[in-house]
Amino acid sequence: MRVIVGCIILTFLFCAYSGAQCAVSGDPAVAICADNPNQNSPVHYTINTSDTAAAVDLLQVYIDQVKRWENHESTADFFLASAPSTAPHRVTAVAHDTSGRWFQSSISVTTTGATYTCTGQQIQGQTPHSMNICQPADGEIHYSPVHLAWWPLGASSTPAKVVDIYIDGVRQFHQPPFNGSPYNSLTDMPFSVGRHRITVQSYDSTGTFNKTIYMNVNKIQIGCAPPTTLPDVNFCGNTLSGVVYVKVSAASSWGILQMKAFIDGAQVAATNHPYFDQVVNQPAGSHELRIDVVDNGGNHFSRSQTVTVN
Repeated sequence: MRVIVGCIILTFLFCAYSGAQCAVSGDPAVAICADNPNQNSPVHYTINTSDTAAAVDLLQVYIDQVKRWENHESTADFFLASAPSTAPHRVTAVAHDTSGRWFQSSISVTTTGATYTCTGQQIQGQTPHSMNICQPADGEIHYSPVHLAWWPLGASSTPAKVVDIYIDGVRQFHQPPFNGSPYNSLTDMPFSVGRHRITVQSYDSTGTFNKTIYMNVNKIQIGCAPPTTLPDVNFCGNTLSGVVYVKVSAASSWGILQMKAFIDGAQVAATNHPYFDQVVNQPAGSHELRIDVVDNGGNHFSRSQTVTVN
């Protein structure tokens, strides 16, 4: 079915669920396919287009009418996270061509659960001496904090154990060979609103290997924007009645291993994430909110702020 609105042609296609084959019918037209209508997040999507009159120069994906992905390409194959839900998500692919036409198609996908590490499907066939960034997707649009998952396959076809993460060219995570905890291939990091370049880099006996992706952060959902200097803590909690709003984010060139929150010298919270976003009952008046941080390099730093409870 085609609906013509002004000079915009919208072609609606309901594609079969197949990552390997994603057939397009019509011209211009776009088709989006998922491997299965019921699966865990992140979901594997394939997008194909047909346009004989002009070149397709932009693809977008909306989940439940919220834009979640965008890239300048004519076909796409990627994994995109969505919240687990018993109700199906409406997933829409929108294409734009160089003549100014927009066209779209939609499917329904139910995410029955979530996987936060790299899935077997994402790393299947990965060549040695290569990095795979499994989450977020290149071109993803998401809120902060951002969940990152990666798989560094060394030259010997075994996972490399030293990893650096650079955000806009600045290192903000380092996984040393031995830091008192098991090797991790995932983390959560606070981001500022805007477009960011993410590079995950590792090392093996033959040298350095890395991968770079770009994503857009559209809002800060938990915690604060990261501090602009490293290492540091950013406080962004509002003054509230009857409570201290412990709303902070921390960052270090090593990455954050643990944070503890203290009010007037008494510990009130602890986390292995680089952020807090919670309230603590306190009487009216001024209080000292102190955040003690340990990073992945074993370095300790502390920041304090005077907060007022109404």
